[in-house]
Amino acid sequence: MGRNSRRKRERRQARRESLNEAWAYFTSRTFLKEIRRMILDSGARADSCICCTKVLTQVGASLELKVRPLVVETTVYNPPFAEWIEKNGLDPSEEEMHRLGEAGGRFVVLGAREERTPEPNKWPGHLVCLVEASGKPTTVVDLSIDQANRPKKDINITEPLIFGVPTDFVDGTGCAIGHTGTKAGPICFVYRAFPDDKSYEVSPDWKRDYGAKAHDGVPIERLTLETE
Repeated sequence: MGRNSRRKRERRQARRESLNEAWAYFTSRTFLKEIRRMILDSGARADSCICCTKVLTQVGASLELKVRPLVVETTVYNPPFAEWIEKNGLDPSEEEMHRLGEAGGRFVVLGAREERTPEPNKWPGHLVCLVEASGKPTTVVDLSIDQANRPKKDINITEPLIFGVPTDFVDGTGCAIGHTGTKAGPICFVYRAFPDDKSYEVSPDWKRDYGAKAHDGVPIERLTLETE
């Protein structure tokens, strides 16, 4: 093997190792929790999904990862619903919905798609990050899912969500379903994507440059969030 071929191979290997490290860094729960804490401490609201997503796209770019925004509708089900869905699948009948409600079943919807009048100066949707890298599963990072936290409904969510998704979810034809355990019992998350929806781009939170990037073990070098 010639010297040039060997150098090219070494560069490709170094590139793969660099991207693997970047992926591990970016999808670290500890890292994401710190980013979320910094954003909230800056004065942002709990439902600051656009701000969170823009910050993550900037951090991803600094790590040379492909991170892009994705509009979703997210439904979070508490234990009675989650247990039923795990056994029977989605879409219980009206009768079953009533029975589950009587048994304490509750759910929260973020970014509901039904026709409704949005609150003044508030975008009526939910925005997450889609992370892609060669050799890695296509992954959703929902940094602001904790806005669905409802302890009185036995929905306890205090950390970001990170999960792999199928291709039909990304193109908007399928959904992504996940389960997690809590002290109150299992919780079920159902995500549906709307890849053609770019309405978030008019938001000041999306237009703002946060100057966010990762470096030398410090999650964010500079993060300035303007508050109203």
